[in-house]
Amino acid sequence: NLAKEAKWAQNIYEANVGFKLTKDYNVWLDAGVMPSHIGIESAIGKDNLVATRSIVADNTPYYETGLRLSYKPNAHWYLAMLTLTGWQRITVAANQLGTHWGMQITYTPSSKFSFNSSSYIGQIFNGRNLTRIYSNLSSTVSVSEKAAFTFGWDIGLQENIADANRTDIWNGMLVFFRYELKPGKWSTTLRYERFIDKRNVFLSLPLAANKRFNVNHASVNLDWKPVNNLLLRAEANYLQSPYPLFFKGNQLVANQFSAFFIASYNLQFSKKRPEAN
Repeated sequence: NLAKEAKWAQNIYEANVGFKLTKDYNVWLDAGVMPSHIGIESAIGKDNLVATRSIVADNTPYYETGLRLSYKPNAHWYLAMLTLTGWQRITVAANQLGTHWGMQITYTPSSKFSFNSSSYIGQIFNGRNLTRIYSNLSSTVSVSEKAAFTFGWDIGLQENIADANRTDIWNGMLVFFRYELKPGKWSTTLRYERFIDKRNVFLSLPLAANKRFNVNHASVNLDWKPVNNLLLRAEANYLQSPYPLFFKGNQLVANQFSAFFIASYNLQFSKKRPEAN
């Protein structure tokens, strides 16, 4: 994710400062390198529902750099406007043209439902500067104390590299179902994803330049938290394409199955401030 950055920036994921602009209203101005406002998943594994990232997540920013003006009028609404250095960039590319903009609206009427809309517009350099517009919609719905669905739909539009009068479109759909087998200890998550990139804007296909990237992605996870801050997670993962796309040794195959196991321990250091008399 950081390969395109300058050497000094390749070890940075988050480094920012925030300032509350008014005493009476919850208005903040943040500046620096921040987690991306786009997408359900982050670069921090323990905060995600599954072990592996979705195709959608791996093709949207995990971090962004710039200024963010946010306003939270109450517990239900969150609004933010951003001006950025680029699409997942810390340093500004020498050939970059124009400013990149972002917007985020989150509505949480209750603990059982939330809705988020995140968007982006900017110029992406690929031989020449191409206008990109991106929208991410997501929602989480709790159907019981133990079960919840998370839905995501992303769509991107970009000027065609060969013809400025044409627009390339790609989109991805995500569905997660999480169930607490034993709250606080055991849980399982099912995921289904469909990603279609007809013009291969992000993903070029091996030995199949005339094909379209059209992949179904499914997985099942089992989580166990034996003690506080320790997460053990196992995942079975399946990818399917209508034509050979995935490498198995030196061969290309249309289906790919894999399994993963991760262990994550979260260290936190804090000191509670004494209450004022």
